[in-house]
Amino acid sequence: MTISPARVGKRAKAAPITPAETYCPRDAELAEIAVREQGRSLHRRPPKVAIVQKDARNTQVWLEPAMSVFGKDENASTVAMARLANGLGLVSGDASLELLNQIIVATSGKAGASEDKVNASLAFIAELKPRDPIEAMLAVQMVGTNFLIGRFQERLCTGVETIPQLDANGGFLIKLLRTFAAQTEAWRRYRTGGEQRVSVTHQHVTVNAEQAAIAVGARGGQGAAKKIDEQPHAPHSQQSA
Repeated sequence: MTISPARVGKRAKAAPITPAETYCPRDAELAEIAVREQGRSLHRRPPKVAIVQKDARNTQVWLEPAMSVFGKDENASTVAMARLANGLGLVSGDASLELLNQIIVATSGKAGASEDKVNASLAFIAELKPRDPIEAMLAVQMVGTNFLIGRFQERLCTGVETIPQLDANGGFLIKLLRTFAAQTEAWRRYRTGGEQRVSVTHQHVTVNAEQAAIAVGARGGQGAAKKIDEQPHAPHSQQSA
């Protein structure tokens, strides 16, 4: 699916195409670009793939930068495998290729594997920064569940015609949403070691006897204030009064 800006309304006659002027970003927009570039420098570079779908059973997947020379150019192949393993938080090349295969299967549709969805999945996982095989597998599962959620949301909006279809697709969507919530909770608990942090704030209030007598007197009347005055621990000035 290609998303492009479009005008909504009546169709007008096609205007002659003129070269677009160079856009000049404002200061606030330049600041946004700087923040994004700074964040990008702190993130892992996500791996990218190129997919050639010859038929339903024949799919070729190339890793960047060894797009067409994978296995032939040793240096390019080494960089490609290192980038894939680093993006997934793994060391093993075999484990990295297995998770990549799972991503391709999870994001495939009737037309076969989707290069855009696979690269988007790898970018999501790189943003999560998995640190070990458990986090890598959880990240792949979370991304797969997220794509299924989007698929069922699309079905509810465009492909449902009867009440039973609405119930079935809505039920699956609810299960997927709960699964995703459970996966994110499992990720959080695993990453934090299952610890629950409780923040306790201490507040110290200092009230002298005179203020306490006034406050109690306001609630309970003169009798309550009088009882406080008669207490043996009250200040000497109040007892004499």
